[in-house]
Amino acid sequence: MITLSESRGSGLFGNFIEVNDAAVNVLGYTREEFLNKTPLDLFAPDNKEEVPEFMAELQKKKYITFESVTITKNGRQIPVEISVHTFKLGEKRVSLAIARDITERKKSEEELKSTVKKLERSNEELQRFAYVASHDLQEPLRTISSFTQLLERRYKEQLDHDADEFIGYVVEASQRMQRMILDLLEYSRVSTKDEEFKLVNSKIILNRVIEGLKNLIEETNAKITHDPLPTVIADENQLYRVFQNIISNAIKFRKENKTPKIHISTSIDKNKNEYIFSFSDNGIGIEPQYFDRIFTIFQRLHTLEEYTGSGIGLSISKKIIECHDGQMWVESKFGKGSIFYFTLPKP
Repeated sequence: MITLSESRGSGLFGNFIEVNDAAVNVLGYTREEFLNKTPLDLFAPDNKEEVPEFMAELQKKKYITFESVTITKNGRQIPVEISVHTFKLGEKRVSLAIARDITERKKSEEELKSTVKKLERSNEELQRFAYVASHDLQEPLRTISSFTQLLERRYKEQLDHDADEFIGYVVEASQRMQRMILDLLEYSRVSTKDEEFKLVNSKIILNRVIEGLKNLIEETNAKITHDPLPTVIADENQLYRVFQNIISNAIKFRKENKTPKIHISTSIDKNKNEYIFSFSDNGIGIEPQYFDRIFTIFQRLHTLEEYTGSGIGLSISKKIIECHDGQMWVESKFGKGSIFYFTLPKP
């Protein structure tokens, strides 16, 4: 819709001079009726209060774009985006307005807002459920575990071999379940930051991780090297967990009789303004069909007899990185090693 109106030193308050066919068809007024109206008459009642503010801005800039709601002759309200340009036409100062119906856009925006709210509510409920469920599960599990261990200590070797073996299975299973519940609790808390995001030197994080894994590194004679590492904006404790998970996994899933070697480097994606961290190792590698599965909670590629752990470390790491507005993925050649990548926004 295009309209031309007089400007009497107050922006849009002058009468209409001309309107196009679209304005006539959409708003339902005849051209003669338009000529007896001002643009203010076409604003919906609830939106008229905002008009003076638009007028003041138009007087300063001579051109503005804003959103409002216009009303048709039969009372239907239409959300519109209006661009107004004021200029001199002969001896008159006039305002040229182009209004675009944004009903569909507003509808899409409302649907998007509704979807986002539903997702946020769903995420909150899932986190609350995970926390409450895992917290409440611990008490009966502690009871089972305690009494089973008591049975094991008191009656071991007093029952037959099968009974001892069965009790051992129950003890082991209850302990494993307890570890999984604690892991689930930790996973549910990842979205809650331990600290506010701040500038963190990732080299210092790496040094802390190496110190924390000192015994494992010495036992396996692991070699950890790195290029210069940047300062990033992050939750320091959560970033420490990511480094720790990736490095400890690289050592755990090493080749037999081969020294584990891990190298950490970074590059910059200028288009996305982010750092890309890479952790390469010479371990056993991962087959392509499992690239997604390893980031799924409690998914394991190996038996407990082969490798210990609950299979949640990479799930937590990926969730942490996503909470930092980054991404995490892996590239690997089975039998030759893997490279784990994640991104973090540049400060």
